[in-house]
Amino acid sequence: MPASAEIPRVDEVAAGVHRLSLPLRGHSIGHVNIYALETASEVVLIDCGWSTLQTRRHLALLLRRIGRRTNDIRMVLLTHCHSDHAGMAGWLRKKGAAVGAHRGDTANAEHHLDAREFVHQTARWHAWAGVPEGLRAEATRYALHQHDLGWRDRPDFELNESSVLTHGTFRLQTIAVPGHTSDSVAFLETSTGLLFTGDTLFGQSNFGPSLRTLHHGDPMSDYLVSIEKLTVAHVTRVLPGHNSPFTDVRSRVAANRAHHLRRADIVAGLVAHGSSTAWSIAERIPRRRSWSRLSVPQRIAATAEVSAHLARLASLGHVPAELAPMTNAIDPSPAP
Repeated sequence: MPASAEIPRVDEVAAGVHRLSLPLRGHSIGHVNIYALETASEVVLIDCGWSTLQTRRHLALLLRRIGRRTNDIRMVLLTHCHSDHAGMAGWLRKKGAAVGAHRGDTANAEHHLDAREFVHQTARWHAWAGVPEGLRAEATRYALHQHDLGWRDRPDFELNESSVLTHGTFRLQTIAVPGHTSDSVAFLETSTGLLFTGDTLFGQSNFGPSLRTLHHGDPMSDYLVSIEKLTVAHVTRVLPGHNSPFTDVRSRVAANRAHHLRRADIVAGLVAHGSSTAWSIAERIPRRRSWSRLSVPQRIAATAEVSAHLARLASLGHVPAELAPMTNAIDPSPAP
C-alpha cells in the first residue's frame, strides 16, 4: 500500500462537493472515497467508511477542513452495505443523520449474520471454492474482520430506482446497479452530471462482482446489464468509491465489459482443460502480478470473481451446471 493511501485527504471536485479520502489500514485497496455535499447549514454524505475510532477521527478532521462537523451531517446515502462504505452509518445515525440504503442490500442474508454463523458459512464457501486448507484460517480472520467493521441495521429510509433526493440545490437520482452487491446503487446529480458509482465502476481498474458467503443469483450477468445503464445519463464526471475521479464513462463501461467477457472466455477454457474449482481456475488466469505475489485476501477476491463467472457461464450452458456456485456448494443450514 503506498504511504499516500494512509493520509486522509480532501479535495473539492465541484462547487459544494468534496471528496474525502479515508485510509483503510490493512485493506488491500488502502482507502475509500466518501463524498460530502454541502449547503449553507447541512451536509449529505455519500458512503461513510469503516466503523473504527481512527476512521471516525479522520472523518472529523476532513470535515473540519471544509468548515463542518459530524453533527452537520443530515443524511448518509449508501451505494452499498460493504463495511468500507457503510460501517460508520450507525455511529452517524446516533449523531442525528438519517441513513438511506437499497433494501436489496439490507435484506442480504450475510448482512445480518452474527459472527459465529458468518464463520460457519465462510468455511462452507472456502471448502466449495477449493481454497487450500492451510490458508483458510487467515482468509476467515480477514473476512471476519471486515464483517465486524460493518453496519448490520435497517436504514431509516429505503432507496429504489425511482428515488430522488433533494439537498439544497442538489438533486440526486438513484440508479439501481446490481452486480457488485445484490442491489448496489449509483447516484446521479442531475444539475451537474456528477455520477457517484460506489464500487460499480472505476477509472483505473476492472474490478467486478463476486460470489461468496451466502451470496446468490447471477451477479456477473446483473453487472454487465447495470454498467450499460450508466451510459444513458448525461454524465460530466464519475466519482467512484476508490481511486481518482474520471470523465469518460462510456469508454470505461466498454473497457470493463470487454475485460469481463474476455475473462469469461478464459474461465470457460480452463474448465474445458480440467480445472474444477474456483480457486484452481483463479490461480491459472494470466494477470499482471503473479498469483504467489497476491495476498491471501486478494486471492480470495479473485476466486470469488471466478465464482461469479461460473454462475453466469453455467446459466448460459458454457460450463457444467454442477460448477454453478449455488447448485453444489453452500449449505444454508445453520452452524452446529
